[in-house]
Amino acid sequence: EQWGFSKQQYGTMVAIGSPFLIFGFVPLGGYLSDRVSRLFILKLGACWMVVHPLLTFAYVKLLAPGGIPSMTFLVVWGVITAGVGTTCAVATAPLVLDYVPRSQFGTLFSGLGFARGVAVILINNGIGFWVTVGSTWMLGLTTYDYTLGYLYLAGVAV
Repeated sequence: EQWGFSKQQYGTMVAIGSPFLIFGFVPLGGYLSDRVSRLFILKLGACWMVVHPLLTFAYVKLLAPGGIPSMTFLVVWGVITAGVGTTCAVATAPLVLDYVPRSQFGTLFSGLGFARGVAVILINNGIGFWVTVGSTWMLGLTTYDYTLGYLYLAGVAV
């Protein structure tokens, strides 16, 4: 809405990037999982979760003409972002097997499911509240500045 792209254009962006994820980054994650410290990859992924939204916010606010990123930027940045996330997720999934005994998998996945559910609630509801408060109360805007959501995501990741 804020950048003026249609749902069709966003669908095209996702369609362009999906083959890279499936055929490039998923195998890369598997390869790295067996050859690099999984804990190191987990740390890289955690850092990326903080750095990525900050870089996106900075690009849109400081470099994108008129504050609107190009479709090319969104496709390339989307592939990079999803690629790092997919690679780290695939590479660190076996990390569970390194630290948790099989007899505790039920407890672990129950806890992970609970934590994931709470995180989804905090992110989905919190980002809307953050954008509303940040746009209208703090910045005094008459419209919403959705890019403030990137700052919220970085804060949650920290």
